[in-house]
Amino acid sequence: MTSPDTPAPGSELFTAPLWGDLEVRSALHPGTEAGRERNLRRLRGRRLFADERAFDWYRSWDLEGLVGAVYPYVDDVGLDLCNYATTFMTVYDDQFEGTSATASAEAAAEVRTCLGVIDERTDVPATSPLTGIFAEIWHEWLRAGLSAEWHARVRTDWVYCLTSMAHERVALRTGKPLLLDRYLWLRRGTSYMPLFLDLIELAGGRECPRIAFHAPPLQIMRCITMDVVNYMNDVLSLHKEMARGDNDNIVLTTQGTYGCSLDEAISRVCASVREQVRRFTELHGRLPEMCADLGLSGEETEAVLGYGHGLECWIGGYDPWQRRSARYTTAFAQRPADQRWAFRMGRT
Repeated sequence: MTSPDTPAPGSELFTAPLWGDLEVRSALHPGTEAGRERNLRRLRGRRLFADERAFDWYRSWDLEGLVGAVYPYVDDVGLDLCNYATTFMTVYDDQFEGTSATASAEAAAEVRTCLGVIDERTDVPATSPLTGIFAEIWHEWLRAGLSAEWHARVRTDWVYCLTSMAHERVALRTGKPLLLDRYLWLRRGTSYMPLFLDLIELAGGRECPRIAFHAPPLQIMRCITMDVVNYMNDVLSLHKEMARGDNDNIVLTTQGTYGCSLDEAISRVCASVREQVRRFTELHGRLPEMCADLGLSGEETEAVLGYGHGLECWIGGYDPWQRRSARYTTAFAQRPADQRWAFRMGRT
């Protein structure tokens, strides 16, 4: 294990002005610390972590700080929903990382367990605390008083994101950077970003009208949010992922596409972040006009603008959090080589 005093590869990126001031709003939920305590108490009762060392490693990620930064507008019930879902998504993702983690066939088997929960099968084995936590989350989301269309979309998004975990294992076997179209399809799923953006409505208690949700400007803003957050993460995760052989990274895809150096690929990705956020800001400013064009009521317009604000909070709140989270800043120093050491999952 690397000494904590040894600078990790790429550590200089955490303090570099990679994309400059993106001029998007951000805030912190006033109940972040209380929400953290509630989430940690809930996790204590779920036997998720193998030991205290694993629990300490989880806490060093500060996931509750992320939730407070990207959902600052929700009430305490919404905050708890976001915290619990974020814990599951991040810990579940962690079980599939690196070449020493789950092989593709085993990953597919683990994913099918969660799919069985979605399909309400009665023969789904309780393979791990993670499976139980997912079942809790799924049934909490099912009870949400939102439209049938929202529930259908969320079901599709959960299936997409969960199955992406297995497909990423298959892509890893190539040992090559992914082509851009395959990267975008996989990365949006493995990051769970569609679900994080669905939480804007669930936790915020206000559904975006479907005629507006499917409007090109809002769909483009949604895609930009997913890609910008993933690009930001990929830049700061680059050296950690290279060390363990992962290839699901926009910097590696860019390097392979242009045949350029790693530094030039990072510069290209950072420029793309800036350009995409510029486009997001332009579209965001036109949302009131779009609502008027669609003849939306005042309440409907408020819901659309609230959704746009939720997207903006993700762009503005994510990067400051990842630059201080030990999930990225000290991953080389703190995490042992065995990728699945920390959590109880499946047959481990």
